[in-house]
Amino acid sequence: MTYDEIISELGKNIGINDLCFSNEDNCSVIFDKKDEIVFEKSDGRMFMIANLGASQGKEDVYRMLLEGNYLGKFSAFGSIGINTDLEEFTLTRVFEGELDYREFEQSLAFFIVSMRKLKDLIIKGNDHQNIGRASLFSSVKKTMV
Repeated sequence: MTYDEIISELGKNIGINDLCFSNEDNCSVIFDKKDEIVFEKSDGRMFMIANLGASQGKEDVYRMLLEGNYLGKFSAFGSIGINTDLEEFTLTRVFEGELDYREFEQSLAFFIVSMRKLKDLIIKGNDHQNIGRASLFSSVKKTMV
């Protein structure tokens, strides 16, 4: 499926029948009235982007975020970065080439779970015992089943 078809199908499945890319090749969806994901097309790729929270004063979580970024294990096989314009941590996943809707939907579910866990980690900082590395991975696996 093309990225336009993927976004249209997503819209139909979540009750936004007219969901499509804007003239600027982007659109966004807010999941559960709190978590916005921006979808953007560029150079034959589609990006999923989510802001995770303020990066200033959060140096205590940098190491955990970098560990989670390694091999995409806690970043939904995407990448964790910093949007310097907004001074926010971001989670980004890139798709390239043809994409099956089921594969996209699974990737999106994985992305949402990872995004929410990373937001918690950023808020709680080094007090990550409530989040836990194993907890993140197990909840992502449950979503994918």
